[in-house]
Amino acid sequence: MTDRRRLGWVLAGRGAYVRLVRHHLVGVDGPIVRDRLHHPGSVVIVPMVDDDVLLLQQWRESVGTELLEAPAGLREPGEAAEAAAARECEEEVGHRPGRLIPLGNWHASPGISDETMAVFVAGGLTATQRRPDGPEERDATVVRLPLTEAVDMAASGRIPDLKTTAALLAAAERLRRTTPMDGG
Repeated sequence: MTDRRRLGWVLAGRGAYVRLVRHHLVGVDGPIVRDRLHHPGSVVIVPMVDDDVLLLQQWRESVGTELLEAPAGLREPGEAAEAAAARECEEEVGHRPGRLIPLGNWHASPGISDETMAVFVAGGLTATQRRPDGPEERDATVVRLPLTEAVDMAASGRIPDLKTTAALLAAAERLRRTTPMDGG
């Protein structure tokens, strides 16, 4: 491992949810400058109803197309990951989880961001009113698919969203080794 010494950082910009920070370091080859997006953290949920998963078909301006995605969202300051997952599940797909099984904490894009995603499978769902937050969620469509079909779509690249692909594959493996989500 190469020695790196942090010299400091400069705020280069601020968005609605993230800060762009320019970090200055010294490595064995001399000065290093790296721009990083500092992110509050997020959650990703794989909501299960029997053997089906609930996903969202929604427009993503950053890639200029609609994507099929697992429900996900930002954590509020000081909010526990489980609370954020339950809130996002209810907001986005209109179901309150009876239980959440953690799948891990993943780095979304460590080359440019410090975002950590807490990933869960949600079971024991109770239907509620959707409470979309923002225009993308208001225009989104909830899609119910057999988990096996969603996993096939993810594995073949027909779901190009990486967080969704990873969450579906991890959920399928976890559920393969445990009891059904809606069972006792």
